[in-house]
Amino acid sequence: AATVTAGDKVALVAEDASAFLTLGVKAYVQFRPDVGDPCIGADSGIYNFYPE
Repeated sequence: AATVTAGDKVALVAEDASAFLTLGVKAYVQFRPDVGDPCIGADSGIYNFYPE
């Protein structure tokens, strides 16, 4: 598992996703903004999606 610390930027591009996602199988992402993030005020939570 990766560790993301303050100041790190994370991007998930299609080429990376294919390594660990399976077409049609639900995936989950946890998002927890904190005071150091430029997205402060965004809704934290666990989001799900189906890869296309």
